[in-house]
Amino acid sequence: GRNSNDRPAMDFGIQELDDGTVQQMIHSVAPTLKRNYVVMEVRNNLLASERKSTLDMFGDNFRKVALVVMGEPPEDFKAAVYERLLREKREKAASDARRKWTQGERMKVETKVETKEEDGDALDEKKAEEGTLEDAVKKAEEAVQLTEQERSMWFCKPTVEDLSKKELSQTFSSFALPSEEEGFDEVRYVWQPREACDSYLEGWVRERKLTQRVEDLQPGAWFKEQWQEWSTLLSEWRRRHSNWRDAKERPPLQAPKRRRREESHDEGEQGEQKKKAEENGENVQEKERTDGAQENGMEAENKEENGKAREEAEPAPQLRAEDLDVFSVRDVCDIGNGEPLFAHFTWEDWMLLSLRLEVHLLIHAYKHDMNDAERTSFAEAHLVFYYGKYFRKQLTLKYFGVSTEVELLAIIKDTVEVMPKNSILDPQLSDDTPME
Repeated sequence: GRNSNDRPAMDFGIQELDDGTVQQMIHSVAPTLKRNYVVMEVRNNLLASERKSTLDMFGDNFRKVALVVMGEPPEDFKAAVYERLLREKREKAASDARRKWTQGERMKVETKVETKEEDGDALDEKKAEEGTLEDAVKKAEEAVQLTEQERSMWFCKPTVEDLSKKELSQTFSSFALPSEEEGFDEVRYVWQPREACDSYLEGWVRERKLTQRVEDLQPGAWFKEQWQEWSTLLSEWRRRHSNWRDAKERPPLQAPKRRRREESHDEGEQGEQKKKAEENGENVQEKERTDGAQENGMEAENKEENGKAREEAEPAPQLRAEDLDVFSVRDVCDIGNGEPLFAHFTWEDWMLLSLRLEVHLLIHAYKHDMNDAERTSFAEAHLVFYYGKYFRKQLTLKYFGVSTEVELLAIIKDTVEVMPKNSILDPQLSDDTPME
């Protein structure tokens, strides 16, 4: 954290300054001296526990006042910010104008050719039209104006961070305003009243929860259980896929209709055998039938035999995976004829399948591990970071033929979408969706 305005790096080459010995000595001596002190800390002044530690250093002979400078600043502060932004833009415009003017003069010298010498009046007139360096700089500065976006800014962007990103991500969710109950004699709000400052800080923390990386996040029990289940299931599918591709171990294909016909035929034969056994054990008394009934029975029997003959003459219909609606398949390991739904997968298909599950699992695991109603997902810019945290491997975008996270997520938009307002990932399936 010692690379920010709040914790600057001490690189003076003096051991007592660089290792913090002088700072510790000041902290020890300051409470014994009757002087006014200003404790300028960003992180510590926003944490209740750190504020208490600072107050405990000073006895009752000190009046302790907390100054809260937060929220929308007054107009004179905004005017100073606008003036600084305008000055910086003018300085940049002047620098660009000098560079362009110098390059133009150099090109004139390099491309100069022998021409008829012009008279003195013509040369003076030409130089007057082209102008001098000072004229070019002045013209560039006068053309500079602040944009609407710049006029909506309240603060200038610092060249050095007030807090390092890592330290901010570890502490910002605990930021809170001071109160007199902590031991302050007075809490003074400089820019806005307490209610407005509370609202401002809550909104700021809520926004950071969606955009700030959690550096110390570690996978929890839910993720480990789900990942183990998926690893086992994927291994089984890959084994079945390998067996199916091996002709020696492939089970014979059998169409569902033909299989059902054979099963019904076997059941019919068993029924006839049972009926004959019952008839042999009984005395049949009524054997006379009318000629018309005999003819009708024979005709019906002939039609049934002819129908069976036509059915058996027809070839068994083949069930093709490409003709199926994949969402109607109940068992991905058997689409109805013994063939797995993934029988013809290539390595690209397995990569996309794993990517879909991993991103789906990652977002829900983040929600489980954070256990915060305001942190249910994360920004697409942090996908690679969290992927490495959870799966202990690097997500290489070029393996999928893309160069950005947005392009990668567009490939699996049926699994996750990027919300247009804040670029937060929105999973399309719930965390209890079965993997099979």
